[in-house]
This record gives sequence, C-alpha cells and structure tokens, in this order.
Amino acid sequence: MNRPASALLLVSLLVPTLAACREGHTEQAHVTPPTVVRVAGVERVQRARPVVSTGALATKSEVRASFKVGGIIRSITVDEGQVIKKGQILATLTTTEIDAGVAQAQEAVDKAQRDRDRVAKLLDGRAATGSQLEDATTGLEVARAQLRAAAFNRNHAVIRAPRDGKVLKRMAEPDELVAPGQPILVLSGDDTSWVLRVGLADRDVVRLHQGDVASLDFPAFPGAPPLTATVSEIASAATPPLGTYEVELRVSPAGRPLRAGMIAHALIQPQAHEYVTLVPAVALRDGNGTKATVWVPRPDGSVEKRIVETAFFDGDRVALRSGLDGVDKVVTDGAPYLGESSRIEVRP
Repeated sequence: MNRPASALLLVSLLVPTLAACREGHTEQAHVTPPTVVRVAGVERVQRARPVVSTGALATKSEVRASFKVGGIIRSITVDEGQVIKKGQILATLTTTEIDAGVAQAQEAVDKAQRDRDRVAKLLDGRAATGSQLEDATTGLEVARAQLRAAAFNRNHAVIRAPRDGKVLKRMAEPDELVAPGQPILVLSGDDTSWVLRVGLADRDVVRLHQGDVASLDFPAFPGAPPLTATVSEIASAATPPLGTYEVELRVSPAGRPLRAGMIAHALIQPQAHEYVTLVPAVALRDGNGTKATVWVPRPDGSVEKRIVETAFFDGDRVALRSGLDGVDKVVTDGAPYLGESSRIEVRP
C-alpha cells in the first residue's frame, strides 16, 4: 500500500474515535453536580401566637406619692436614691390657704353650736318647735363634717413615707404649683419583688391569663439570657387616654442587678390553643404576606416545592398553619440555590 492511501485510511479510523471522545467530554461537562444542602426536622406543637410588648421595670411596692390637695410646694426634703424611714416627712405644701379653710370651718362649727344651744333653750320655754331644734342639730353636724374635711386636707398637705424604702424619682421642685394627685415622688419599699408593667391593645389582652409565661430581654444586659416572668395581674379597664390595658409581669431576677426604670422587651406566651408546624425561619423562601415556599427533600435526591401559610415567628423558627402535611424534613442551608429540577446532596 502506498503512503497516501495508508494515511487516508488512518485518518478515517481516527475521526470517529476523536468525535466520540469529544461527545463524551461534552456530555460530562453538561452534568450538573448536586447542590449541597442541610435539612432540619419538622416539629408539630400546640402553641399560640406570642404577645410582644415593651415596659419599664418597677418594684411591686412602688408608690407614686402626691398631695391630696393642690397648692404651692414649700419644701421637698429628700433626693433621688435617698433611703427613707416610715413616717418621715418628705414634702410639704404652703398651707396658708388650707389653714384659712380650717379656721373658717371651725368658726362655722362654733356658730352652729351656738344656734343649736339657743334653739334648745327656746324649746324649753316653748318658744321653738322640735323641728327647729332638729334643723339646728343638722346644721351643727354639717359644720362639723366640713371641719373634719378641712382638717383632713390639712393633714394631707404633707407627704410622709408610707414604709421604709428608697426614693426612686423626684418629679417636682419647691415653689412649683401642683394639682391634686399629681405625683411628686416615686418611692420604693424594701420589698425586692420586681414587676414589669406593659400596655397592651384589647386584641392582645383578651388572649392572656394569669400564670402565662413570658421571657424578658433587657438591652442593659446585651448577650445575657432572657429572664423568666409570669403574668400576675391584668387590668379590667383601659387606661386613658391611650386606651391600652396594663398587664403586670412578675419577674424572676435570677441574681441579675436589676434597677427600677430599666426597659425590657417582653415576649408573652399565651396558653396554647392551636396546633402549628415549627420549622427554621431560614427554610422559608419567596415570602408574600402570609404565604411562602419551602423545599422538601425526596428520597431519590430531588426536591419538592411546597407553598405554606405562616402563623407567627417563634424566635428563630416560624409557625406554619398549613402546607407541610406528611412532611418530616425541610431544606435549610442551600435552599436559595434550588429549583424544580435540582438534585441535592444532604450534608450533616
């Protein structure tokens, strides 16, 4: 065989082989490797949507001290943080006007007493009737009642410490004109029990009961675990003008250095009444209102897209009302990279 013929034969034998090699490499290049994912178990529990609010810390024995009557403050003898003793005078009003009222009431009693005595003598001489004596006696009793009221107001022109404790806040200064009942001092007793008071809307307060458990997060202690609290009191009427209902949470301090006025974020868990499905929040994709999607792994390495309805968030998990019936695992890490035709490799 001559050389041109043998070369042509060799080329004709090699071309199919090279073409087959190229096709094999092309097919291998188009094979997409599986997406590496992690999965998490699905938990079905009975739980209610939590109530979230923010409040200020206080002691259970906290008192807002005020004057019963209005007037000009003459003196305030204590400062914030000062320790006080029961019965100690803390603040007084200028009593010029109040003293004048007491004196006027006393004069009215004296006059009513004289009128009553005079009518009694006239009755003995048959110059007055029994009804006139009764009227004079009634006038005397009315005058005495007015004197007692004036004296009562005079006694409450002074603020005294109701118990041993401490001054938490001073809310007025001498020479200020204050109204009746206006808080002047915030006092705390020696009682070390702590409470957090929060204001809730009517739609939230109706879902709570005494004894419901709450967790409290204090910005003053970043990174610290939440404190536990329980619902101890629920207001039966709204607080004007906001229209919110005050709820009191009894706090377990757990050795934390708490101080009155600290702010805490409360997460209150009402008594369970609804069955929900809990999954990690990172498993949710394409959220739209209460709807979202979740990828469910299949035994053959493929995935299924499920549309779910969310109920509420529970920490780093989300509660679902529907959409995962019969599902025990969902994809978490790697979920953003999945599609309908994706293949997965589950890693621990």
